[in-house]
Amino acid sequence: MEYKQCYTAFLIIVMILRRLGNKSKMTSKIIPCFPPHKIYYELFLGTGSIYFSKPKSEYSILNDLDNDVFNLFIVVKENMNDLINLFSITPMSEDLFYYWKENLETDPVKKALRFMYLSGFSYLGKADTFRLIHSDCSYKQKVEALIKICSSEMKNTMLRSKDFREFFDGIYVSDKHIGKKDRFIYADPPYIETEDNYNTPKWTKADSIDLFDTLEATGIRFAMSEFDHPFILSQAKKRNLNVIEIGERRNINNRKTEILITNYKIIEKAQTPTLFNAV
Repeated sequence: MEYKQCYTAFLIIVMILRRLGNKSKMTSKIIPCFPPHKIYYELFLGTGSIYFSKPKSEYSILNDLDNDVFNLFIVVKENMNDLINLFSITPMSEDLFYYWKENLETDPVKKALRFMYLSGFSYLGKADTFRLIHSDCSYKQKVEALIKICSSEMKNTMLRSKDFREFFDGIYVSDKHIGKKDRFIYADPPYIETEDNYNTPKWTKADSIDLFDTLEATGIRFAMSEFDHPFILSQAKKRNLNVIEIGERRNINNRKTEILITNYKIIEKAQTPTLFNAV
């Protein structure tokens, strides 16, 4: 699928899973910085904004420690019809929102729908206060179409829910089959000193150091999204990594510059770069 087609699909997908820090406005600047690859690893899947927007690889291994994220995409991939059927008979109700805010679900399909519901009907997907954003009577049909698109886009993928330090444990790819030059890792971790609404431990500077170490130890080309935090910039400089400025992100309180940190250089600086240096 071409980039523009993928991006169109993403515009639908973002309606159903809304979270702080998603890359919906950054995909057109981040994805062209990715080198060609046959295997794609993503360590922090989140809303899936990057994965669903990029041209698909032969194989993708997607990971998120947040079990709600992991469960949602497993259900979308493997139980699409059950999720669509349950969604179609579930009312868009403020009472149901607040019930699910206080009560968990154990059935995977109900758990996935609860997560979609709390994400979709709250400001920035923070799952705190009900906000009926979608007044369009065709909203349910759009979401059902999105689920089908999402399920189709997840062919040839493996899903994991691991701490990033354990992500590569148990994953074996023969260099004779697909060499490291044909693999690529993208990491979009929770950012230091920023608010998030993830069901994961708070991110620390020590986690950032471990992530840098983990990525470098693979010997595979990688890109990491972050803000231009002084600590992150110092780590990139210390490790002789490249920093690409992606753009400014604003919220009510401040403005920050989004960056992409890579262990490869883009040789040809163009709208859609095609030539890359090896690690």
